[in-house]
Amino acid sequence: MPSISVTPLTDRFGATLGGVDASDLLDDAIFPGIEAAFHNFGIIAIHCQHIDHQMLLAISSRFGELDVHPQPQFTVPGANEIYVFGNTRPEGNATGGRYWHSDQSYLTNPCAIGLMVAAEVPEVGGDTLFADMYEAYETLDVYTKDLIAPLTATHLWHKMKSPARIAELDEKQKVKLQGAIHPVVRIHPKTGKKALFVNEGFTTKINGLPDVEAEILLDELFKHCTQPQFQYRHQWQVGDLVIWDHRCMIHSATYYNPEQRRTLYRTSIKGEPCIPTSESKNL
Repeated sequence: MPSISVTPLTDRFGATLGGVDASDLLDDAIFPGIEAAFHNFGIIAIHCQHIDHQMLLAISSRFGELDVHPQPQFTVPGANEIYVFGNTRPEGNATGGRYWHSDQSYLTNPCAIGLMVAAEVPEVGGDTLFADMYEAYETLDVYTKDLIAPLTATHLWHKMKSPARIAELDEKQKVKLQGAIHPVVRIHPKTGKKALFVNEGFTTKINGLPDVEAEILLDELFKHCTQPQFQYRHQWQVGDLVIWDHRCMIHSATYYNPEQRRTLYRTSIKGEPCIPTSESKNL
C-alpha cells in the first residue's frame, strides 16, 4: 500500500497528495484515506496523471452518483457526464465561469463534488480560483451570523448569462434551470461544519429582508467571501486532477489567451438538499 504524503496548499484549506496516482482512487484499501483527506481539506490535487474519459468516470463514481449536465451541447459526445472546458473541441465552453460560483447552485439539489482533469493548458493564465466558505462563515461577526442564520437565498442560472445563451435552451432545459432557494448558511452533511452558501454567479437575492437591505447584505457577503486570505489559485499543469467540494467552496475561472490551446474535462457528483443551520424560512 502506498504511503500518501499530504502537502497543504494554503494555511487553511487544500492539499496536494503525493505517493498516489489515479488508479489508487479505485483501490478499496487506499481510497478511504484519500476520501478522508478530501473532507479534511476541501480540495485535493494529484499531479502528473494519465486519465482518459473512462478512468475519469470510474474515479468520479467513487465519490457518489455522477450528474448528467443539463446542457449536453457542452459535454463529450456519448458521455454527458463529462463537461468540456476549452477552445480545442466544438463542444467546449471556451470561457467557463469567469465569476465566483458553486456549480449548479440553481438546482434544488446542487452538485456536491467536482473533479477536473487538465489535458491541455495555455502558457499563461487559465488558472482556477477557489475560496473557502467554511472560513468565510467563521470570520463573520456575531451580528451577521445571527442575521443570516434563518435566511434563504434565491439562485438562478441565467443571472450571468447573455440573452443569446439563454435563447439556446430548449423547453426541458428551461424547466430544469428555473432556479432554487437554499439556506444562506448550510451544514456540510459529512463534516457537520457550517459554510456560507451564496455566490455572485447564481445568487440573485436574499429572501425575508426589504429589497434594499437584502441587496446590501448580499453584496457585503460576496465581497467578504472572496477576500484574498480565503483564496487558493490553482495553476493548471497537464495531467492535474483536482477534486473540490462545492458544499464548502466556490470557484472562478480566469482569463487566458484564446489563441493558446486549453482543454479540461470536468465531472460532477450529485448533491443533496442543503441542510440549514436552523429552520430557514422565507419571511
